Amino acid sequence: MPGPQFLTPQPVFSSRPRRRFTLEQANRALPLVRRVVDDIVQTREEATQLQSRLESAGAKDQKRIQQDLDVAIDKLHADLCCNRVSDVIEATQKLIADDPTNQRVAELHAEAARIHGALA
Repeated sequence: MPGPQFLTPQPVFSSRPRRRFTLEQANRALPLVRRVVDDIVQTREEATQLQSRLESAGAKDQKRIQQDLDVAIDKLHADLCCNRVSDVIEATQKLIADDPTNQRVAELHAEAARIHGALA
């Protein structure tokens, strides 16, 4: 006999339609995706190395290494944020070139440029 139906999780569907990309759009996005993935991989490697140094450090060095790790992670987060904003600016420039009448893209581009100026 099957269990009560209320215990079976119901599937969740997004209220937003799925975005589909054309082959051309996907190919144009590849450089951006590669940069994002490269940044993530590099950040993970750096954090792993610092964490290893922290774990193998003596008691008197742990505080200094922890501070170095905190500074490095903060810098990596800031760099990633600035890089992502730069990528958004670049991507929106390409989209504007494809469709100069798209007001939403123009607004996104302007906002990304404002944020980039504040971060730089």
